[in-house]
Amino acid sequence: MRRFIRLMLSLTLAFSVSIFHYNSLWALGNGFEEEVFSAFVKMGISEEKAAELVNKIECGKTLDCFSKEYSNIAPVAEEWNDEGYTATFEYPDGSRAQVSINSSIIEGTITGGNYSSGSKWYVWNGAKVMATWGVVTASYYANFEGSTGFGYISSVYDRGISVLAGSYSNVSLSIVQSYATSTSPAQARLFFEYSSIGNAVNSTLYLRLFVPYNGSPYARLSIG
Repeated sequence: MRRFIRLMLSLTLAFSVSIFHYNSLWALGNGFEEEVFSAFVKMGISEEKAAELVNKIECGKTLDCFSKEYSNIAPVAEEWNDEGYTATFEYPDGSRAQVSINSSIIEGTITGGNYSSGSKWYVWNGAKVMATWGVVTASYYANFEGSTGFGYISSVYDRGISVLAGSYSNVSLSIVQSYATSTSPAQARLFFEYSSIGNAVNSTLYLRLFVPYNGSPYARLSIG
C-alpha cells in the first residue's frame, strides 16, 4: 500500500521590529496528492515541478527546503515595504520557502511546581517559566516568593531550548536581580542567540521572569 506523507508547516516567529512567517510543505497520511500539488502551485511553483515534488514526497524523500545541506542558502528575492521584510528561497529540487518579518512582543507563562499563598503572600517552588516564538520554545524552572512590598527569586535551573528550524548558541541562565525594589522587580533571565534556516533571521532572545515588589509574577520573551 502506497504511503503518502502530508504536513503543512507554518512557522511564525517574532523579530525585534517584526514577526517572522515561514511557510512550507511536507507530507503525512494517504491520498493528499491533489491538495499538496495545489499548495505547491499556489507557492508559485510550476505544475510540472510541483508534480515532481509530489512524486519525491511519495517516494519518501526529503525536500531540499528541509535539508540541512541547504541551511545557508541565500534568498533569490527580497522585498522591504511598510509591512516589513519578505524573502523567498528556492532550492535545487524546485521547492520553496518564504520568510516575512513584523513586530511583536511575546508573553510567557508560569505554570506547575508547588504553589502556596496567604492573604498577602505566596511562595512558588519549581515553577516552569516558558515562552514560544514560532519554531523556538524556551523554558527554565524557578523558585521565588512575594508579598506586599516584597519580591524574591532564590534560584533558577534546568533551562531548555527547542528549535524546529535553525540553531541556537551562547546560552546563559542567571538571576539578574534577586530582590525586588519599589521601582524594579526581581528578575531572572535566560539568554541565547537564534539563527534561522539560511540565516535570514539572526537575533538574541531573553526569556525573563519578573517578581514585582507588589503584584503577581510574570514572564516575557523579548527579541533584540
